[in-house]
Amino acid sequence: MRPTSLSANSPETATSSSGRSSPQMAADISASAEPSIASRWSWRATPQKSESLFREWPETPPGGCHLCAPLTAKTVSEMVAQMYEAKVAGATIVEVRIDHLYGWLLAPPRSGEPKMKEDLKQLLENRPLPVIFTYRPKWEGGQYEGDELDRLRVIWDAMDMDVDYVDIELGGIQKDIEKEAYKYVYDSYYPDLKLPKVRRMDMTHKYDVGFEPAAALLAGAPPNSRTKIIISSHNYKRTPDLSELREIVRKMMELGADVVKIATTATDIGDNIKLFQILKEAQVLTIALAMGPKGLLSRVLAPKFGAFLTFGTLAAGLESAPGQPTITDLTQTYHLDQQSKETKVFGVVGNPVAQSKGPLVHNAAFQLAGVDAVYVSYLVDDMRTFLADFAAPDFAGFSVTIPHKQAALEAADVRDPLAETIGAANTLVRQKDGTLAAYNTDCSAAIKAIEEGLRSRSDVSNKEDPLRGLKVLVVGAGGAGRALAFGAKDKGAEVMIANRTDAKAEELAFAAGAHFVPWASLQSSSVRAADVLANTTSVGMQPNVSETPVPRAALGGYKAVFDAVYTPMETQLLKDARAEGATPVSGVEMFVGQAADQFELFTGGPAPRQVMRDLLLDSLAKPALPSAPGPKPVPKPKWLTQLEKEGVVDLSPPPEPSDSDRLVQMIVSETRPTSKSDTWADQNEFVVKEVPYWYKKKVMEETERLILEYGPDDDQELPPRPEVMEAAARIGIDPEIAKKIRTLPKLRQLVREGLSNMETYL
Repeated sequence: MRPTSLSANSPETATSSSGRSSPQMAADISASAEPSIASRWSWRATPQKSESLFREWPETPPGGCHLCAPLTAKTVSEMVAQMYEAKVAGATIVEVRIDHLYGWLLAPPRSGEPKMKEDLKQLLENRPLPVIFTYRPKWEGGQYEGDELDRLRVIWDAMDMDVDYVDIELGGIQKDIEKEAYKYVYDSYYPDLKLPKVRRMDMTHKYDVGFEPAAALLAGAPPNSRTKIIISSHNYKRTPDLSELREIVRKMMELGADVVKIATTATDIGDNIKLFQILKEAQVLTIALAMGPKGLLSRVLAPKFGAFLTFGTLAAGLESAPGQPTITDLTQTYHLDQQSKETKVFGVVGNPVAQSKGPLVHNAAFQLAGVDAVYVSYLVDDMRTFLADFAAPDFAGFSVTIPHKQAALEAADVRDPLAETIGAANTLVRQKDGTLAAYNTDCSAAIKAIEEGLRSRSDVSNKEDPLRGLKVLVVGAGGAGRALAFGAKDKGAEVMIANRTDAKAEELAFAAGAHFVPWASLQSSSVRAADVLANTTSVGMQPNVSETPVPRAALGGYKAVFDAVYTPMETQLLKDARAEGATPVSGVEMFVGQAADQFELFTGGPAPRQVMRDLLLDSLAKPALPSAPGPKPVPKPKWLTQLEKEGVVDLSPPPEPSDSDRLVQMIVSETRPTSKSDTWADQNEFVVKEVPYWYKKKVMEETERLILEYGPDDDQELPPRPEVMEAAARIGIDPEIAKKIRTLPKLRQLVREGLSNMETYL
């Protein structure tokens, strides 16, 4: 579908102020324009419509929010295969990132228009789901680095084939475009638009354009196209103020967007609230999400706030933007299709928080109990600011972890006596009047876990009250340390406190009626008078699994050693304790106990404790993913093998790049030599440097000059090899000029010298 209105003065997108249709107007202008410009835009003047590949799809999936899989395969066949994989995984729509395709990074396939359309046709004919067609340029965070008009041509052709959706960038950065080309686009396709005027920058016929020429696509869309248009804006540095976001939406709506997309970068957890507000105010289908770890919330809660879609990857490492969760996470952990406007939101608040198993166990418990709720993660810097931002009734409760437990207690309106005594809260529950009540479920959970460990020992005689009369050394003076110190004291134990900052240990020891132990002595074998050691710090947590708060040499003599860390399940501290004869007590039992108590505070019903425990143990038993996973190949199931046999998809890997391909890649990767030698030794002689497109063009001009200056090769009596001509043509060197050389080494030498001579342009 084309937009029905571009501005107040332009009610018809296909008709100019003079009443001529855009294709006819393009033909008129192309006849009078310079040949080079007219030929580049001749495709806009062709009224014949390509074969329509339009399909009817349900407007929205069950639940109202699409789950979109971004596909970044390197070949068309692999991308088709990924479409089927996405459908099986649970996606309801896919985004085809053409800019990731092998051979499309600098320009569309150069083997001619039929090849380009053949690739597009293969993608659309075999699609099992609606497709968003995206050809993202590098200046908007994508991979495409070539000519803007070439890119727009591909998008136009996709619209001509009736692809389901196309993504067109709003712009937002200033771009230099040649005067004649821009004038042709501007005069042809949006003379009635009230866009910023072009202003002259210098005498090199470069212009600073305030709006990206993709607006021409909107005004001159293919006749009768049924493609819906997504107009997008991406900010990779920050999330603008709400007023600025509203202005961006207004511009997109004025341009006639069928779907508005705003993607920002969350620098604070509160940035998600701005995007939720944009979704609440939406007058058209809207995508509003934040990138990065602090923006995960916007992706997980997209259905609740009425977003058109949210993105989920096929696997970790296949993200097209920072912070995208996997389809499995969204469907199996967060139960995306079951969210509604009435869904209550709970979550864990901390820093760090990515390693928390809270979303896994709480969401499973909500499902089992039939509670309309979702449990998320909040990466929070400041607790008070966070609570002010998330004060709406929808955000019904919070689990609080390091380092915000004391701040949570201070911010609460109502405080449970135990939490008040301890001086820290790990649970906040929103009351009916909007106030927050603070509780501490850490205390009883940790004490119960330690008592069970002691009861298993034959040298502990008091099975009813095993902590009474024993000495407990608590490592850490944060929220969990305070809970354990007061809990052990209440059980009749003699408590000692050690902390990396001695002053905090002394403060807690005084408050709890305990003894202070200097940190330095804890690191030696001198502290062996205690019966139980309890670590409440984050030392040893993934990914730093080899670290331990207390060396093995200092663990002799303890009956039990408890570690609040549960990722991994057996920390280095617990391994050392077992080796020294102590009973290791994992943080798993404490986590399950405090989480179950929180569930009952959140919902008012009994917690499925055994299910929560089993889920956590099963999760911890799986091997941990690497901290920064790289791209992984998509598994090929049996149904996909069958598709390959039937010829629907071709999963063979792309061919190894030829010598000429490597030469082209050296140019398109914007490499420069680090030395002045006349030969190419190997790739190590080059370093990547960002340069603008015009620089690459100048390099080619300089290379042509050198070819003409050097003359033919010494053995020019032989005709030039085909790969030399192919490489020269793909780079952009005139074929007639390229005939003056025969060998690739000679061409390489000339290109290299051209790059060296161009250094003064940087």
